[in-house]
Amino acid sequence: RRSRNMVILARGKRVKRSSGKGKASLSTKRISINASAKRIRPRQPILIYGKATFPDKTTLTLRYKKGRGGWRTLKTLSTKNQRYKTKVRLNSASRYVFALRKGKTASRNMIVYSRGKPVKVVRKKKKKKSRGRPLIVVDPGHGGRQAGAIGSGGLREKTVNLKVGLKLRNYLKRAGARVVMTRTNDKTLSLKARVNIAKRVKANRFVSVHHNSTRNRRVNGTETYVRRGASKTSKDMARKVHRSLLRNLKLANRKMRSANFYVLRYNRIPAILTEASFISNRRQAKRLRSSSYLDKEARAIFYGLKSHMEFGRLYTPLAIQGTSAPASDIHFANVVDTNAYWRSIVSIKNTSAILQAVTLNFYNDNGTLLSSNNVDIAPNKVYSFYPKKILSAEFSGSIRATAAMPSLVGQLSQVSNNNKAIANVQALQGSTELHVPHIVDNSSWKSFVTLKNTADSLGTATINLFNYDGTLAKTETVNIGPQAKYSFYPQTLVGQAFSGSVEIMGSTPLVGYVNRINVKQLRLGIAPAMIKNSEHYFAQAPENSAWRSYISIKNISSNTQTTTISAYKADGSVAKKTNIEIAPKAVYKIRVAEIVSSRFNGAIKISGQSNSLAAYLTQTDKKAKTLAILEGQQGLTVVDFAHVNDGGNPWNSEIAVSNTSGRANVNIGLYSGGGTVLSSITHSLNENGYYRFYPFETVNNSFIGSIKASTSNNQAVGYLATSR
Repeated sequence: RRSRNMVILARGKRVKRSSGKGKASLSTKRISINASAKRIRPRQPILIYGKATFPDKTTLTLRYKKGRGGWRTLKTLSTKNQRYKTKVRLNSASRYVFALRKGKTASRNMIVYSRGKPVKVVRKKKKKKSRGRPLIVVDPGHGGRQAGAIGSGGLREKTVNLKVGLKLRNYLKRAGARVVMTRTNDKTLSLKARVNIAKRVKANRFVSVHHNSTRNRRVNGTETYVRRGASKTSKDMARKVHRSLLRNLKLANRKMRSANFYVLRYNRIPAILTEASFISNRRQAKRLRSSSYLDKEARAIFYGLKSHMEFGRLYTPLAIQGTSAPASDIHFANVVDTNAYWRSIVSIKNTSAILQAVTLNFYNDNGTLLSSNNVDIAPNKVYSFYPKKILSAEFSGSIRATAAMPSLVGQLSQVSNNNKAIANVQALQGSTELHVPHIVDNSSWKSFVTLKNTADSLGTATINLFNYDGTLAKTETVNIGPQAKYSFYPQTLVGQAFSGSVEIMGSTPLVGYVNRINVKQLRLGIAPAMIKNSEHYFAQAPENSAWRSYISIKNISSNTQTTTISAYKADGSVAKKTNIEIAPKAVYKIRVAEIVSSRFNGAIKISGQSNSLAAYLTQTDKKAKTLAILEGQQGLTVVDFAHVNDGGNPWNSEIAVSNTSGRANVNIGLYSGGGTVLSSITHSLNENGYYRFYPFETVNNSFIGSIKASTSNNQAVGYLATSR
């Protein structure tokens, strides 16, 4: 054996020796060069690395000589923290010399020999980027000719497994996971075929659903299986699902076990098999005949999987809305139901305890009555319709609903044909003074305001546009005919891009909507032009990994206002409180995260010195791919949402109810579209506390209907969020 050759180059003037030391110092030592191997085979990669004592992010030139050839430039390298590294392949057997250079400063030469047979180079395939949403295979055990275990009364395991599997699929899909079922009906399927399905779809997890059996009919309990020698991921999934089953079903713990079942042994991905209970136990067999019990089991498995992994629920698009008090005369200021891009569904609910005869009037933009329809709506029943279907023609105009009693609430849902944009807004009652505390109309966002004259006589509206700092940008006075509407873009009125607020004064009662949409029509927000007040509430203003919330507050008065913004937790305790000064006619904008300085899922209260505030909440996802707007709410006797869709393809909904005054019980009723009570909840709330729930989980099924909430002190505000 011999050492590697070391090459030293002597150049330039001789160096003087320092007195008494006998050592020399050369500037060329500023660059070091090393390699991970000195003797390698052709095409075998080596790592060249070292240190260069220059300022950070310096560019170095790597040069090499092959055999007796001259110097060639191989590549340029950049340093990080005065260090560099790179990989090099030597394509043939030879003697190589490497060196680094920076200007006139060079490293020592490093010699590497390449000998022997070439190394076979295997190119790694580029991995496809993950879509972020896991793919889970749910395998209901047995099926077809394979009945599985037989319980008392002839209950077959294959039937129970399938019902639980289908319910589990619904929960997983609702959370955002992609799900593939090995079977969705009673068919025979081999064990190999089940595993091949997981391989073919390239799943992330495999869950096989079974129920146990034994000759001893008194035995009952929960078991969860992984294969012998299972990975940490499989064990973690099994452990969390097992704990969830025990916590929810409250059966005996027969432990997490290892077994070489085929679907576990031959699966390349983390896989588990659940034996939630014993179908051979008579009492348990009776429970397994209950749909609600099977749902509880599916939900328990889902909760375990949810704690094990992130499902990546999609939140695009998003719609949020509040509520209005029931009235005998309600209006939808702007309804568009066409083939072009937008569809609108209108829902009207009778909140009273008796049948109501309701008159629906459809007006075009000029206030001309197109159609008048009479419908009878039973107590707590919702009447929903597409205007286009009633009129048998495309519709763009306004709708008015009247009844003999103040018993009507309404909701307008506007959705794009591809479901990529949605907005919800409630029906309104007329007022002679309306405010839009925040509006943006520029090259990225298009915003327009639609005003409707709710009177049967000609009216005028004075429109004042203010910049954020409170300076007046434009004043316009327009005439609006009876039941007619007037729409305007602030940018058109001002003559340039506009960001600020709008104030509307009418000679007759007006209702108005503000529509905000991006230029690609992929994000839509609709909110009412609102009435001023001294206090405004938002039952939810989320700031977390999914959501961003922004608050805009307008001081309508001619004096500077001291305004308090309070953030409350679920129990009503104060998370943060801050005071701000708002100049006359000015708008104050702030992100909720700047108030609470942490993750937040709670209520917001805005209070001022006088009856002179208007406020909007703007909610977006963290990538700003969706948008929703909500106006400040006032405490009501009853909070009533006319149309809620949670679990009906493709929508999900979340409800929050907040108590604005004193400790009180909130009574919540979930009604079918026909007015039948599906479920009821009573929850105690402290002052400024809130209660949040998902209708799907409350009724254990997809929910499409209405929700009514009331508090014992008649001070409730509501929040409905709908997302896809």
